[in-house]
Amino acid sequence: MKQVTDFLIDISDKMDKKLSITQRILTDEIAPNFDFSGVFGMRIFKSVCGSPIIIKSLDLAEPNTKSDFITKATSLPLASGGAPVAATVKESMESLKALDADEKKIVLITAGEDTDGGVFEYEVEKLALGIQVNIIGVTMRESDLRSAQKAAQLTGGVCCNIPEDKLGDPFAIRELVAPIINALNTKAAPAAPKVEAKPEAPKSEVKPEPVAQPKVEIKEEPKEELKIEAKEEPKVEAPRMAAFVQQPAAQAQPKQEEAPEKKPTPQINNKNFAKEAESVQGVSVSQNFSREHFDAVSALQNANQDIESLLKANMETLQRVLKEKENLTKENEQLRAAEKSNLESISQLQNTAKEANETIQQLHDIIADKDAEIEALNANKRDLQVAINQWKERDKKVVIDLDAVARQTISAASEKILFDYLEKKYPNRVKWCNEKTKTTNGYDFEIVDFENNSTEYYIACKGAKDDSKTFFLTEKEWDMCLNNNRNYQVYLIRNVEDHPKIVLIDNLIGCLMTGKVRPGASKNEKVKAGQVMMTIK
Repeated sequence: MKQVTDFLIDISDKMDKKLSITQRILTDEIAPNFDFSGVFGMRIFKSVCGSPIIIKSLDLAEPNTKSDFITKATSLPLASGGAPVAATVKESMESLKALDADEKKIVLITAGEDTDGGVFEYEVEKLALGIQVNIIGVTMRESDLRSAQKAAQLTGGVCCNIPEDKLGDPFAIRELVAPIINALNTKAAPAAPKVEAKPEAPKSEVKPEPVAQPKVEIKEEPKEELKIEAKEEPKVEAPRMAAFVQQPAAQAQPKQEEAPEKKPTPQINNKNFAKEAESVQGVSVSQNFSREHFDAVSALQNANQDIESLLKANMETLQRVLKEKENLTKENEQLRAAEKSNLESISQLQNTAKEANETIQQLHDIIADKDAEIEALNANKRDLQVAINQWKERDKKVVIDLDAVARQTISAASEKILFDYLEKKYPNRVKWCNEKTKTTNGYDFEIVDFENNSTEYYIACKGAKDDSKTFFLTEKEWDMCLNNNRNYQVYLIRNVEDHPKIVLIDNLIGCLMTGKVRPGASKNEKVKAGQVMMTIK
């Protein structure tokens, strides 16, 4: 098997007023360009109360033709119900997986939204290995379009969308659908491998680290003679501790004109700082040592200010984090409430679906009963048809078909007999219309009233070779009967050739109304077109 293609057509209410676009795509774009030599099928789908209804309009197991495809495309049912897109894609892929083919392709035409809660992107990712999924969206929403594009990309297929403003533009539709046509006529590219998302490492809560105390080291200066004075040095406060201590840059020491060498800046060790500070209190040192000592203290004070700024920023960050956590807690509570409401709605829908399934089962039972009745009627119909055919065969054997010469002979003989009869009944008032030449006036005799020069009766003469009570009227005679009901008479001459019998039908319409004369023949007989058969009862 070379290629198998399954067309999935959305007929949900989302496609209302858009099915004409679907039909145009199928008949004007796909049908002229698709290779119908392979195996192909068509499924139309919608749902009722959450129950999918997927109909195989063209079964993959049947030898379908291009004509079948166009017929089904132009006779799509009215749009209604929900859109079980995921369920339909899943059923199609499972059917294609069971077939042995070099190429397996799906063409899905949909408005995009799955109203039954399915995610067809998930079904494609799970089942569509080796099946190319191509999607034609009709005014898809942005979120649905992204999902459709991802599903097509996973299988090496193509996705396009016809926006609202392009629905009336056939040239734009042709340009948008062109990649789908190319995908159907070319070999499918291998599907992109599935990328498994690695689980993210659990986020740990940020805890404030213990405050690192600044390390203050005091290097020994070259020994000099210290002159102790009674002056009291200012007390040095111990530095404040804070988190995230940022070591301040060393400040440049002022140049001493008298100092021959640049002396190193004291390194501060935080652990021994308090102890060292106490040891220097109350001690009078030299001018140079005092200046260097207070430069170190000033650096520590600056560092304390930086630490306070950092603490303030950290407190603001912590407050902001706590505020965000509070907001997240509220959002989680709202989500839980929404989830609870959704679960209740789902429960109600499940109950509704259960009732709907029970109703559907009842309908199936009714349909089965009706199918049995229909089968019985069909059996009776077949029996009746056999009987009718048997009667037709019998009719062929008993049809009476007089030739034209015989009819003319009987007609002339019956008119002669009736003329003699009428002359006795209406002396010198009978006008024989066919005495010299055959006429088509709709009557054969007139009974004339010469006093006022009017016609009292129009008479049609009918003859029968045997004792038959059947006669016919031509179209002209029937028209005269309808237009001159009260003064139109019919005489039937029975047994024309042997012991003639004259039968008068004075008011043919009245006799028909009372049942004395009925339409039709008493036996099978061929008549010309336009003739009406009558039988006296």
